[in-house]
Amino acid sequence: MSRIAILSDIHFGEFCRASGFYMPGEEVQDKSKGIYSLKEGLIELFNEMNPQYFFVAGDLTSLGNPQEFYYCEQEILNIAKRTGVECNNIFCVLGNHDIDWSISDLGINVQNVSKEVGKIVKCKYQMIAANCAKLNMEYLGKNYDAYGPAPFSGVVEKDDFVLFVLNSGRFCTRDQQFSHGKLERDQMEWFEEISREYKSDDRIKILLMHHHPINYPYPMPGIDISTIEEGAELMEIASQNGINIIIHGHRHHPRVETIQIESGTEPIVMICAGSLSVNAEHRNKGDMLIPNTVHFLDIDKGKSYYIVHNYKFTDVAGWEKIDKYCRETPIDTVMKVGKIYSKNEIVATIENYKNLENHILHWEDLNECLQFMPYNKLNNFFEEILRPTHNVVGKFPEQVVLLKK
Repeated sequence: MSRIAILSDIHFGEFCRASGFYMPGEEVQDKSKGIYSLKEGLIELFNEMNPQYFFVAGDLTSLGNPQEFYYCEQEILNIAKRTGVECNNIFCVLGNHDIDWSISDLGINVQNVSKEVGKIVKCKYQMIAANCAKLNMEYLGKNYDAYGPAPFSGVVEKDDFVLFVLNSGRFCTRDQQFSHGKLERDQMEWFEEISREYKSDDRIKILLMHHHPINYPYPMPGIDISTIEEGAELMEIASQNGINIIIHGHRHHPRVETIQIESGTEPIVMICAGSLSVNAEHRNKGDMLIPNTVHFLDIDKGKSYYIVHNYKFTDVAGWEKIDKYCRETPIDTVMKVGKIYSKNEIVATIENYKNLENHILHWEDLNECLQFMPYNKLNNFFEEILRPTHNVVGKFPEQVVLLKK
């Protein structure tokens, strides 16, 4: 079994909430205060959970400048050293904040050249800006078994999994109306070809990127600015070539779900990592107080399901298990993911309990189709279906007692 720590949107520097991920000598601007250290608590949590791998789903920095990349890499490597994770087991992608906009801005309004030359110059400046991370980090992004066509893209092979890494942030600029991502034809063609080569490989296949490949429901109305331009096409390629898990960041709202693409034969687990340490201004929406989050993914080459452990950081308690499925955190403490069952299968399974007299139920002993449901939905189904015959006492994941009426 392999355990992967999943974190995203560190935003090292100006947009970060934690001194441990801030530029030396600068004062943290975040208004949230507490007695717990986000970084030191994170190290304690990692030592407790003991992951073998770190996946960072983009937006390592706030402004994408050399000093942020330098110090961010040093902090990531320091955390790895203190938690026993080898440097070559850290994999990260770039997000829209990992492009040095002070460079890309130079190409926005180029003077005294033709329109055609202006486009070429803008493209060149963008290319330089997109390579800043590669130039300013010594270790991260340089441990692929095969490299893709963009900086921080490639393939990694491990005993339990094959990891595909795509860079959806390299074309992001300050003058974008919406900060969506883009892969461009070179990465799309490369990913289609390379993922097809591994289609029959029996290892778990994971795609790591920054922007969302699909639109998610969001608890507040608004335009979804998180998806990549080629999202629908990317999902087709992923489903046809057997990608099992897609991990991403960008929107600071965590989410974990299993979906089925019509053209694919197997479900795909979607993990939106939220944000490890972005400040409250860039995390909260209206009256929604979205916490910083980190996740742990357990995978096993011989199993067709995966386990996700979800944690949040609060000012009053530090890092703790996410204990409430709600609009701010629509995820459970522990989630079994990777399979989809129909409503009819679920209802039929629960109806079998109507024949029981007084009985104690434990989540781990339930039929498999029930274990892949969010706890709140599972509890609602039990209450609704068994109400005519039983009093249902307690709620999953704790023990539930059925008392025959």
